Formats: sequence, structure tokens, C-alpha cells
Amino acid sequence: MRQIIWISLLLLVGAIAHAQDALLKAQERAKYLGDYKALLEHEDGTIRLAAIEEALLSEDALLRSMALETALASDDERLQTTAIRWYINEREQIPITLTLPERATDGQKYIYQTWSSLILINPEVTGQNEIKYRASYGAGGQLIRGGMELRFNPGGGMGCTMTLKAAGAATLLGQFSCNFGPSYGKRYGAEQAAIVARIDLS
Repeated sequence: MRQIIWISLLLLVGAIAHAQDALLKAQERAKYLGDYKALLEHEDGTIRLAAIEEALLSEDALLRSMALETALASDDERLQTTAIRWYINEREQIPITLTLPERATDGQKYIYQTWSSLILINPEVTGQNEIKYRASYGAGGQLIRGGMELRFNPGGGMGCTMTLKAAGAATLLGQFSCNFGPSYGKRYGAEQAAIVARIDLS
């Protein structure tokens, strides 16, 4: 009986020590993240940018997520552009969500029907801020301040552009627009049309 009591006490002491160690590590982790968050939100833009660049290169997934959300939610287009560049280069595929208005024109219906399942395959930002990707009728693009602009060439003299900019901590929002030209403009009732486009980063 006494032996059982001693074993129980030893197990209890071990459990308490483990819990204390876990608590200490959690407190240290919380302090580290809190201190780094202060750098991400520092009033000096240069410090903010450096902190975000370093965090995005980190192997710490939570730190990368904090940096991405902080950059996109800020009103600093340099931070937003840095975060968007990192996001594009980290993904093998980026799905695009298009929204068709309830009372859609023929031109808007054409855009939606043609690109409703749009996915950017193997997207990449080059050193010149050019965006390369594979997609239906994709014709390249580039980073812009706080966002991206992608081109699509369906032929027949038509030209389409999707422009997206940071809209909060987890969304790029903008529009997919097409210039149909005089010939296709007659078919669709107008020479231009556009619908809402979005990328959900979460």
C-alpha cells in the first residue's frame, strides 16, 4: 500500500513539473509573439516593412500568418504589395471567385461563363514584379501598389483585365472587366462589362 502511495506521489510531482514547464513555454511564446506583433505594427514604416519581410521568411506558420494579415489590413501599400508577392510565390494554385449580378448584362454573363472556374496555376512574381501563371486565356500581369493586375486575351479583338487590391486582412477584391470592341460589343449590348472578383487568402 505504501509503495502505491509513493508511486502516485511521484507521478503527481512529475505531472506538476510538466505542467509548470508547459506553462513557462507558453508564457515565453506569448511574450515573443506579442513583442513581434509590436514590431509588425511599429509606427516607423521601415521597421514595419523589415519585420514583415523577416516574418514571411520564417518557418513559424503562426508568425507568417500574423505578418500576412497585418500587412494586408494596413493602409501602407508597400506592406500590402510585399505580402501579396509572398502569397503568390507560396501558392501552386490560386482560385478566383467571380460574382454575377442578379440583373446581369450579356457581357457580364459572358465573363462569368468563361472564367467562373478560374484558377491561377503555378503563379510566380519575377524580380521585375511581373506575374506569370497559367489560366484560361491568361496573358500575364504585374504587381501594382497594394494589389495585382492580370491580363486575359480570349481573342477576336477582345481584351480583359482583372484588377485586385487588398481589402482587409484576408481578401483581395476588385473586378474582372472586358473590352469587347465594336464587333463583339454589338453581340453583348455594350463594348465593356465588368463583374466583381475576389481572392480569399484564408
